[in-house]
Amino acid sequence: MTTFRINDSQTQWTAEHQKSDIGSLRFSPDGKFLAITCFNGHAFVRNASRSRIVASFNVQSDGSPLLAVRWHPKNQDQLIFSSAKGLISSWSISQNKELWSLSENDNTVNSLDISPSGATFATVGSDSKVRVYDTETHKLSAHMATQNYMQGLVTGHTNRVFASLYLDESTVATGGWDNTVIVWDTRSGSVVRSIFGPGLCGNASVL
Repeated sequence: MTTFRINDSQTQWTAEHQKSDIGSLRFSPDGKFLAITCFNGHAFVRNASRSRIVASFNVQSDGSPLLAVRWHPKNQDQLIFSSAKGLISSWSISQNKELWSLSENDNTVNSLDISPSGATFATVGSDSKVRVYDTETHKLSAHMATQNYMQGLVTGHTNRVFASLYLDESTVATGGWDNTVIVWDTRSGSVVRSIFGPGLCGNASVL
């Protein structure tokens, strides 16, 4: 991977991570650190300006790809990862240990996002469903999926979902292979708005 300076587009630093492909990247809220996930199940945190590794985690011990990472918006010591095997796992940087984990059986968790307050997080993946969890209890609080397939009526996704983004504390936007961006109200579990056209193929896609 390579990082560049914005002001002159020159290379700032380059690095390899166990010769693995990169799954996702995410800067910390203060911009000082960069979290990196790999296709071999490992994750790293680097100093964003100097590239020094400050933490490394063996999140998915069987080597399954890590597809997404998010920083907790109110606690920069905490990261949440998701994997191709459906694992969702939170780690402490300072303690270098797993805090908790849960699994979505038979689902590849392509993307996740955390609400602005950090109270909830949402996941999306290969089963086309959107799940919302309580960050403290790790319990499922909302489960949103297609209710029917009537032409002209969007009630959920009909194909793999690759991107998720909290717009505010109770509104999540998601998109994927069905060429539809859906805006959800997480309180009611209903579709607020849908935009047909954008096909999203990665969790870094801008919604």
